[in-house]
Amino acid sequence: MLLLQHGAAGTPYNVGSDEPVSIARLAECVRDRLSPGREIVFGSAPANAGRSRYVPDVERIRALGATMRSSLDAVIDEAADSISLTSAPVRVDV
Repeated sequence: MLLLQHGAAGTPYNVGSDEPVSIARLAECVRDRLSPGREIVFGSAPANAGRSRYVPDVERIRALGATMRSSLDAVIDEAADSISLTSAPVRVDV
């Protein structure tokens, strides 16, 4: 609601946390919440693949008064409510 009421039309806003997380750690968090024991195959990312960790810039949304209310685990749980998982290994290039 905050963005709908106070955000600027056409302006992108990152929603989430500014806590750094590596792509590998994010994959492990998702696996641990949704399918403990499932194998994650970590591959090598191509040299031009970009970054291996992500820290979103949340200053625009903070300037509107937003605060982080949910943990990463809670967000993963909420997102998982509508998907089904198979037992195949997951490959993550980091």
